[in-house]
Amino acid sequence: MHLTHPTSLILLLPALAWVMWTAQRSLVQGRAVWSRLALSLRCAGVTLVIFALADPQFRQLSHQKQFVVAVDSSISVQPDATTIGAAFAGQLQNLSREEVRIFSPTVPNDASGRGSHLESMLTSAASQFDADKAPHLIFVSDGVETSGDVVAEASRTGYPISVIPVASFQTEEYGISGIEAPTRLREGEATSLRIKWYSSEAGRFRINVYANSIRIFGETVVAEAGFSDTEIQCMIPSGKLLYIDADMSADTGVSTDAGVSTDGGVNTKLNSHVKDHWQENNRISRVFPVTARPRVLLISTSFDHVRNLENALRSQSMEVDVRTPETIPNNLLALSEFEAVLLSNVAVAQLPERSLGLFQQYVSELGGGLVVCGGDQSFSAGGYAQSSLEEMLPVSSRVSEDSNGPSRAVVLLIDRSSSMNGEKLEMAQASAVSLLNHLSRSDELGVIAFDAQPHEVSALRTVNDGAAIHDEILTITAGGGTTLEPAISAAGRMLEPSKASLRHIILLTDGVTTDSNPEYAVQILKEQGISFSAISIGEDAETALLDALAAAGRGRSWHTSVPSQIPELVLQEADGLANNAIQEEPVDVQIAMTTNVLRSPDFKMYPPLLGFVQTTAKPGSDLILKTQDGRPLLAWWRFGMGTVIAFTSDASGRWTSEWTTWPAFPRFWSQVIRHSMRNSDSELVAIRTIQRNDRTDIKIETDPLLVDDLQIVDAGLTILDPQSRISSVQLQPTAAGSFGYRLRTSEPGPWLMEGWVRTSDTLERSHQAIVIQDSVPELRPLPVSENTLRQIAKASGGLYHPSAADVFRMSQPPVSRFESLREELLCLASLLWGCDVFARKLGRRNESC
Repeated sequence: MHLTHPTSLILLLPALAWVMWTAQRSLVQGRAVWSRLALSLRCAGVTLVIFALADPQFRQLSHQKQFVVAVDSSISVQPDATTIGAAFAGQLQNLSREEVRIFSPTVPNDASGRGSHLESMLTSAASQFDADKAPHLIFVSDGVETSGDVVAEASRTGYPISVIPVASFQTEEYGISGIEAPTRLREGEATSLRIKWYSSEAGRFRINVYANSIRIFGETVVAEAGFSDTEIQCMIPSGKLLYIDADMSADTGVSTDAGVSTDGGVNTKLNSHVKDHWQENNRISRVFPVTARPRVLLISTSFDHVRNLENALRSQSMEVDVRTPETIPNNLLALSEFEAVLLSNVAVAQLPERSLGLFQQYVSELGGGLVVCGGDQSFSAGGYAQSSLEEMLPVSSRVSEDSNGPSRAVVLLIDRSSSMNGEKLEMAQASAVSLLNHLSRSDELGVIAFDAQPHEVSALRTVNDGAAIHDEILTITAGGGTTLEPAISAAGRMLEPSKASLRHIILLTDGVTTDSNPEYAVQILKEQGISFSAISIGEDAETALLDALAAAGRGRSWHTSVPSQIPELVLQEADGLANNAIQEEPVDVQIAMTTNVLRSPDFKMYPPLLGFVQTTAKPGSDLILKTQDGRPLLAWWRFGMGTVIAFTSDASGRWTSEWTTWPAFPRFWSQVIRHSMRNSDSELVAIRTIQRNDRTDIKIETDPLLVDDLQIVDAGLTILDPQSRISSVQLQPTAAGSFGYRLRTSEPGPWLMEGWVRTSDTLERSHQAIVIQDSVPELRPLPVSENTLRQIAKASGGLYHPSAADVFRMSQPPVSRFESLREELLCLASLLWGCDVFARKLGRRNESC
């Protein structure tokens, strides 16, 4: 027994005190024995009232049953499921005196409005039970769930759930139900794929199957009503992923009543115009991982320049995909098909804007490899400084100020014509200030503003006098026309006395020149050893002329329609000043550090190089090959989960002509690139996935024979979702060398997963695993999930496909319920008060006698 409101007992003492006080004042007559009896009865009555307020309850067991019939109302279930549930409830009602309730939501019980969240349905159905009766739930469903975990919920209910299976929708419908493939696919091998479909009527259907967008099957099939499948042969193409797409349509070109023989020999009438209610389920896409040769993405502006490198890698059993910067994959899923990316002499400005961010995620979070080769458009000459690409590299594109490299003298020519007024001129001034801060202290800078005539803003001098130069730059104002030839000639005269080994002019303009022969002025500069580059702003600039001038001046031409980009372009031009960091003369290659990657006797001596781009090794990087004066030729380091390698000479043969004929050339590049690659097919780590509705159970296992030897530090999972968002999770061990994780894969599309195990020595990765979350899971025609329904019944202690009599006879443990004693206590208190009154009257009567 327990008290519902035990705090009410606090009233007991003051109530008894009040009874005692009133008794002393009212007992004027009567014998003492009767007075004491009346007082006792009165105290007992008050005590009973106080206990009634506390509401004491005692527990008793109830064998009374209650049945609730819950009907799955999702789209996949046939409409007559409600009728089946009502009929079963009626049968139970005839057998039982208790109320039988029917629970059926009016809309599909899923957040999307088109799915089956059976777990949520069980939770809602539980609210229909009374607390004082033994519950028994009868669940009418096809067992097809698209989210949640109904079996886990059934095991938590604490009462039996008996299951009545009903068929999925089967009227006026056809569609593809699934694609099956072997668990491991190998590149270049033949395999079998099984395409499954459903049709409510026998008919002729056109089935098309595509592998990586190439049709591998396209035939008309004759199908009976119900579920069917066909097996097709597929040669696994190259690549890390196999994309399979299949579609199905009724073959309306044939109208026939000819029979098709079934397994039982019965002829079935064909219908060439089968009706179809849901068109979304007539197509399906799946992605399967493929065990492939290592794939390298080789990016270059010219295929001819990397032909030797491409052939060398192919000879080392690598798959090489050569692309221009414009055709780089624009999402992480496509980029993840490659083990490494190799940039060969590509400037930052030539790369699509999104690519640099993708490269960072690909390397740091997916563990991909990045190899950057030099050339006249790379490192400092390619505008790498202060870019996200520079951040990833193990070398700095800027040569340190104490280097023996040539000093620079730069004149900035700024167009101050009327059209430059406003943001353009402000950005031009900001560019000059940025250039001032960017140059080394020993470099020289001069500034000329021009309209129809040149105007010296700041004389050529070292940037040690930076404060004065800064103030002079801010005095530029707009006004006048645009004439190039006098301005270019004035810049040449300013640079002529300079002793710098590099003298360069950068032009900023937005208009059309009024003079006819600026080419002559640039030709004079070339004869004086002065280089020339141009940056055009806006749509009115003569870009063709400026391109020609820059080419004649051994410089580069840039164009932008966004004024805010001018400072960035000026800095990129400053870092790529015509051969400032490029050294084109024979260089002996020296070994800076011995490494297992290049331990072969073939790599004891290297052919000389004819040039390289000067850089500086960053702290923490491994310098492998160097020049005589210690400049990096080959360096690498870890960046996040991946490896980045820098080779400061080129891969086109311009500076490596003696390397391309070196017998070890293919092996050298194969070893270097393989060192950058992620280990995506470790023999020590395996990943397994089991997809259940909107959840995927992931298991990462290490070789059980090597668990003790591996000395595992931690393990994790890298996930790439359909929106190209990357996330990482740390895993907890479930057994020795085994780790588990449940991932919610509710968003439609491909989910890529890769497990990793960090040991005391290295990082071991599993092969990639991919699951596809269907965009129309509820509409996909699937047979009754008998296995799920049986698990629901078993987990809860219920029956599978029982009759109403089986459910009624099923024994259930009684339910504990509490009965209140409040009414009984109040009745007894009333009786005691009546006795109290009788005792007092009897006492007075005896006293009078």
